[in-house]
Amino acid sequence: MHKFVIALRWFAFLSVLIGSHASSAAESQREIVITNDGDYFGFDLRVEKDVDIGLCETICLSDKQCNAFTYNPKVQWCFLKTDFGKLKSVPGSIAGKVIEVAARENLGAPEPLAFTGNYVDAAAQYRATILAAPLEEDLSASQLAAAAQDAEQAGDNRNAAFRYGQAIAADPDNAQLWNGLARGTLGITPSADEGYILQQSALSAAVNAYQTSRNVDERSEALKLLGQALDRNSDGRATIDAYKASLELQASAQTDAALLDARARYGFRILGNTIDADAETPRACIQFSEDLTDADYTNFVRLDDAEPQALTAQGREICVDGLKHGSRYRLTLRAGLPSVVGENLEKPVALNLFVRDRAANVRFNSDNFVLPGSARRGIPLVSVNATSAKIDVYRVGDRSLTQILDESQFLRQLDGYSVEKIKSEIGA
Repeated sequence: MHKFVIALRWFAFLSVLIGSHASSAAESQREIVITNDGDYFGFDLRVEKDVDIGLCETICLSDKQCNAFTYNPKVQWCFLKTDFGKLKSVPGSIAGKVIEVAARENLGAPEPLAFTGNYVDAAAQYRATILAAPLEEDLSASQLAAAAQDAEQAGDNRNAAFRYGQAIAADPDNAQLWNGLARGTLGITPSADEGYILQQSALSAAVNAYQTSRNVDERSEALKLLGQALDRNSDGRATIDAYKASLELQASAQTDAALLDARARYGFRILGNTIDADAETPRACIQFSEDLTDADYTNFVRLDDAEPQALTAQGREICVDGLKHGSRYRLTLRAGLPSVVGENLEKPVALNLFVRDRAANVRFNSDNFVLPGSARRGIPLVSVNATSAKIDVYRVGDRSLTQILDESQFLRQLDGYSVEKIKSEIGA
């Protein structure tokens, strides 16, 4: 499913402009992330000998040029690095990298999202695919991130997505990079054969961005991008939930507008209405996009500006009974009408209804009628809006009946015989 990393190699590389991460306006502090049995190869600054792992960390944190290290516990050597690339597996070695932690509140690991349950496994597979891909060039995570930012600012979303994926391979727990990958992927105009792959890749990138986020900015951005990706996937209810979760963390006019648009297309709304005009007592029913609650809906429905005489609300439908044939009605649903998803009808809706006369029909007073051979001179019929009826009567003699079925079978299965079948079998 997730072949995006491979697919992105189809295009040729442009020259890479190497730069540094944009500095954050917020104050930050440096922390070390340790990985056992790992090695950050290259980008050597200097070597500190005869030190333990604790002192190695302290030396690196105190030197602004140090952004990573590899520690060899056998000889107690600390290899300080100016930067780091993709982590290599080296048994016994200890790798450390410096991360900038904003002074703002650390939100910690995010709670699982109910509406992303179907996408978490795919996101984990996508992450594994990216981490397994080799780096195309011997660049550090910060250099790859800078190249990705340059490509994004230039509007080259395909190259930006590729560069963000490469940077993630070197720095997989960086939510800003995952957000960049989701943005870049969403911005790509797909070819005929890659639309679905890009759609699922953007969704997986946004899920990983959310899972690695640790502050408000990262998490709200991840949820906004997740909403966009879910919308591309036509998962309407989840789209709304993602935008709402983003806005709960941080106000955004852009996200608010996206939420309003998603609610108009996917939210709690009226889907249509039907009128059962052929019933003896007509009824009008309104269908909704979501299930209704067990609330009393009488106060939310008006029939010609009055309370309906009979109203039922069940499932996703509200029905008003007691209408009259040939009459016109104005049925109004008030704003605030609730649903089980916690959304209310945002605006009042007025429906102009016309109940037509019952369609003309003639029937027996039961499912069928068999006229006895004697002692009966009429056939009971029930008619609606009909002044006449054409009836074909077929006489079936005793001998003919035996040709169809024996008597017991005939009585049991008469309902299964049409006029045409009886005529064919008795030779009428």
